[in-house]
Parts: sequence; C-alpha cells; structure tokens
Amino acid sequence: ADTFGFHLTSIDFRQLSQKNANAVRDYLKLIQHPLADHLFQMSEPEKQQALLDLICSSDIEFDPWVISSLPDISRDTFQTFLIFADASKADPFSVGKFIISMCAHTSDILMVLFLMRLVGMLEADGGSIKKCPFDVTGLFETVEDLKQATRITTELLTIPLIREYVCRDRGGKVTIMLGYSDSVRDGSSLASDSQIIRTSIELKELESRLNKNISAQQKVRFILYRGRGDTIPRGFGGSIERAVTAQLFVTSQEDHTEQNRYLRRYATVSSTIDHLHSIYSAHLSVQVAPLPTELNRYQSFYDFFGSISNLKWNILVQPETHGNVYFKILNTYTILPHLSKSHFASRPVAREGQEYNVNTIRAIPFVMVLAQMREFSSGYYGTGTAFTESQRILEDFKRTPLLLLKAYIEVTKDSNASKLFVKPKYASLKELLANEDPKTLIEKANQLPEDALFNKILGLYSSRVEGILQIAYLLVDLKRRGLTVLETAQEMYKNYTPFAYSMQNKETSLIIRNKKIVDDYTRDASAEEKEVLKLTEDEAKLTMSWLLKINGQKKLFSKMLSTDFNSPELILLHKIQNKFLEEYRTTKDRTTKSELGILIQMTILAIAEALGFGG
Repeated sequence: ADTFGFHLTSIDFRQLSQKNANAVRDYLKLIQHPLADHLFQMSEPEKQQALLDLICSSDIEFDPWVISSLPDISRDTFQTFLIFADASKADPFSVGKFIISMCAHTSDILMVLFLMRLVGMLEADGGSIKKCPFDVTGLFETVEDLKQATRITTELLTIPLIREYVCRDRGGKVTIMLGYSDSVRDGSSLASDSQIIRTSIELKELESRLNKNISAQQKVRFILYRGRGDTIPRGFGGSIERAVTAQLFVTSQEDHTEQNRYLRRYATVSSTIDHLHSIYSAHLSVQVAPLPTELNRYQSFYDFFGSISNLKWNILVQPETHGNVYFKILNTYTILPHLSKSHFASRPVAREGQEYNVNTIRAIPFVMVLAQMREFSSGYYGTGTAFTESQRILEDFKRTPLLLLKAYIEVTKDSNASKLFVKPKYASLKELLANEDPKTLIEKANQLPEDALFNKILGLYSSRVEGILQIAYLLVDLKRRGLTVLETAQEMYKNYTPFAYSMQNKETSLIIRNKKIVDDYTRDASAEEKEVLKLTEDEAKLTMSWLLKINGQKKLFSKMLSTDFNSPELILLHKIQNKFLEEYRTTKDRTTKSELGILIQMTILAIAEALGFGG
C-alpha cells in the first residue's frame, strides 16, 4: 500500500450538467440564500459573475446536516462530491477528473467549482482561488456542444482567477473531452466526424493564441480526452491505431475511453504492452506528421457535407418529423425495451424515465439496438444525401450565387448591395456575381423561390453571414479549379486522412447493414412504419453509390474489420432472437414472458459477441 497506494487505478467522476445545476439551486434554496430565486433566470454573463462571487465568498459555508433534506437526485450529487473529496484526502492519486456531461455553457464548469468549494475541495479567499488541484473537465457531447467548445474554453481561461489557479495548481493543464457517441446520436455520423475535427483545429489555434507572448508559468496546455466507443459510428473503426492517426491533431498528453472489448487487450502482460505500444506509436506518428497542405480547403468541404448530413439525420429521428414512427419501430420490433431489464448494461437506456426518443436515449444502447437489428442507420445515414445535395448546390454557378445574394440582403439589410461590392470579406461572392449589373442581380435574387435546405444549411454555421462566406468560398474553389463535388471528394479521400477514415467507417457500416434481417425483424410493421424504413434503405443505396465512386471500387469491403457479418451462425442468431421477440410480443402469460426475457438477453450477448462489438 505504501508503494502503490490503496487503489488499483484512479477513477473519474461524472455527472450531468443539469444535475449539478439542480444541486446548486436546491442547496441555495435550503439555506435561504438570496441568489436561490433568480440565479437561474440570469443571463449567462450574469450567472458566471454570480457563481464566481459564490466561489470566492467567505459568507457561505457547507452544512452537511442539510443534505438529507435535499431532493433525491441533488442529494446523490452532493454525496458524489463528498466521496470524491474523501477519496482525494485518503489518496490524491485515487481520483481523476470530474467530468461534466452535456457541458453547454461556461457556467456549467463554474457550478462544479462552486460545489467543490462547498465540500472543501476548493479553497478560496479574498476574491481568488487559493487551491484547487482537481481536473474539472467539460464533456462536449452533441454537435452543437462541440461547436461551442472553443468559445467556452476561451471564456473560462480569460477569467483571471480561473487562469491563475489552472496555471498554479494544475500546471496549466486543461482537459477537454470530445464526445463521439452523443454527437453521432444527435447529429449523424458524418456531422460528428467533421465537427470533431473542426473543434480540434479550433482548440489547437486557441491554445497557440492563449500562449502567445507570455511567460512559461502562464502558459496553458490542452489535454484532449476522446470519448470514443468500441463501435463503428462512435469513433472506432476496428483499429485503435487508425482511429488515432485519423486525427489531425493530438495533444502531448491524451486520454481515451476504453470499453468492452478494449479491456481484453489487458488480459496478459504481453497483450497490454502491445496495445499500449500501438496507441503510443499512433500518437507519435500524428505528432510528427506534417499537416495537409490543403487543410483549410478540405475541412471547409467536410464541414459542408457534415451540415447536410446533420439535417437529413434530424428528419429521420426528430419527433417533429419521422422520429416518433422511427422510435416506435425500435420500441416494438427490436431489443430496445429489453435493454432496461438487462443485467449487463453499463448505464440506463434513457437519461430520464422510460420514454425513448433521440433526445432521451443514451448513445450506447441506441447504437446497440441499431446494430442488433442490422439496420445501423447511425453509421451511414445522411452521407449519400450530403454529397447529392452538395452537388446540387455547389455545382450550380448561376442559381446558388443568387441565393447567397438574397440571403446577404436579408441578413445585412443592405437592400442595394452597396457594401457587398466594396468590403474585402465578400470577395468570393463578389467574384461569383461579377459579370452582371448589380441591380439586375438583385432583381433576379429577389424573384428566386425559397430553398428550404439551403436556408437551413446557412443556419448551421456560427452566423448566417459566416455561412454565406463559406459557401461562396466553396463555389469559387470549384469554379477556379474546374472540379466537381465528386472529384473534390475523391481528392480528399486520397489526401485528407480524417475524411478517408470517415468514409471507410461508412463503408463498414453498410457492410454490417443487412436489409433481409431488417425485414425479418419488422415483418409486422405497419404501412407507415415501412415507409420510414424505406427511407433508411434508400439512403443506404445512395450512400453506397457515392462511396463506390469516391473510393473507386466496384463493391464494398471493410478496410479494418475481417468479421463475416453474414455468416450462417450469425444469421441463425438473428433468427433466434427475432423468434423470441415475436413470441414475447404476442404471449400474455407472465411466466412465459419472463422466460423469454431471459432468452432475449442471452441472444443480445451472443449477437454482440458474434458482431465483435456491443454498443
């Protein structure tokens, strides 16, 4: 114990940002603090300042005796912090990071620092933080959260007392967790892939800006914590080396989540050494590799493809469109309702309650359900549409510039476009419109019918003006080079590793998908349900068509996995599982249902083992 400590490995703690906020609110109400009633009605800047004041206040002390009076969830949250504090006192190396799930605001991080202040993990006095050695990590999970990661990190580190304690107590280390799983569930696999790369680029640039012209003691060092899972859509394509080398940037120190079959790599000393050597070698190769010369150009196209994929995915899964029917299919014909009863799940199936939709279901069970019914939409859906719509928009050098001009007039209120032709930042759009009289162009633009998808794409950029500038840049790039969208994608596949890796994962997802098995599971589906299932089949065909053209192949084949996903044994397992599911749906006998439930759980484990991954 003296040599190795009284623990096997340090443990990270993790809690949902909203539950942290609820714990703060409930505690302030309990002690009748004046901020209790309006802290959560404040604007984000006001909330940040109020929390900083609470963190540094000497007027508020923690009363452990009131915890029993808190609501259950808030009491559990406080008990988590108390366990963290006690463990760190017994052995500082027994605890790792405190991870904030669904981190969407700077105040989400300050909430945790205030809770740490209450339980004695953070010492503050005289308007400053005196001591806090703990790693508070924001987990940016959804596509939108990933977009905000750089802004939140900037806000946090420009607060003087935060920057001061990070440099003093943490050696300047700031851990930022990138969420692969929920960004796929929330935004599509392609949107997740492109946004994670975009966010890593922005964070690398931010780190350089923050460290410019300052002393070594004031410098910060980012540590990326990659929350990838063990399945294709969730950031892992069957090879940890390929997953790591597909990143443009790695930080000198990185963390990775390792789940399920990853743990088998640690079964023996030799397998452990081999596994760690593979990870280390992959990291080293990324650090010494030169960046692509066309990085900004490739990533701009990648962002555009991802935006369209995001929109297409949302049409399938969001409740306002086809989402209710899609999740009714999953809840009726698949293993979904059985996962909450299983004895092997790593976490609840839904964040709250038992109502399953894309906004409540957890990412791991969601992917597991789609894999076991062999529909696997989260691995490919939206990719084919992304390229098809990009082709329509970016190869139309007459209509799209007019759509951009129309959007420019609506956003800037510059009705005669007088500023457009003099401001340097609009040079690309000006180049596209250069051959006609401005008045004639404006008349044509105003007469154009609305393009709903185009307007939605603009809305996904940080601002509509930024969207106008970026799309104009892409149009000019294709026009100057005389290239098509397909030719650009083919070039990216050869020269841009993140994009190539993403395409290879989409290819493997389509290999795993099996329409015959999907049809077997859903043979009793209604006409409405079959229409939704047809959407996934059509998108699979469209995506396959594009992938074969991009990678220059005649048929799909996995670049990383050797599993035979259509082996007779695996097909038989699916038939057995489907038989049990059908009997479970039709029988009314409780004893029979209980027995079938156990058998279904056995098939879930068997199919996961045969596929080579769970969720």
